[in-house]
Amino acid sequence: MLKSKEQQEALDRGINLFNEQRFFEAHEEWEDEWRLMREGEDKTFFQGLIYAAASFLHYTRRECTGAKELLSRSISSLRAGMDGHPDISVGQLIDDLTRLQAPFASCTYSVDDRGLPIIHRHLVNW
Repeated sequence: MLKSKEQQEALDRGINLFNEQRFFEAHEEWEDEWRLMREGEDKTFFQGLIYAAASFLHYTRRECTGAKELLSRSISSLRAGMDGHPDISVGQLIDDLTRLQAPFASCTYSVDDRGLPIIHRHLVNW
């Protein structure tokens, strides 16, 4: 669970940027907050988001090796946030990223940029 209002705001801004396919800006938004975090689940989760954005950035630039490696790291890191972020469909994001592993590994660029996943949200009653 996020520890501060600043972390939540950075998460939200990054998700909006990511979903607009502004992967570099999303990466920067999350990384700025990640650097201030202490070790733990949220830091690992943010790192997973950062890796996803970086992976997609590499993919759109047709940099196969970076895209493939960062995608794998993203999936591992995002698992840390499965239960800590009930407002985000983390499981769906992990599933969507997992489905991209084979196409990214093949380096054929068979996934259209518009086919890259977005981060879905749940409505949560607090």
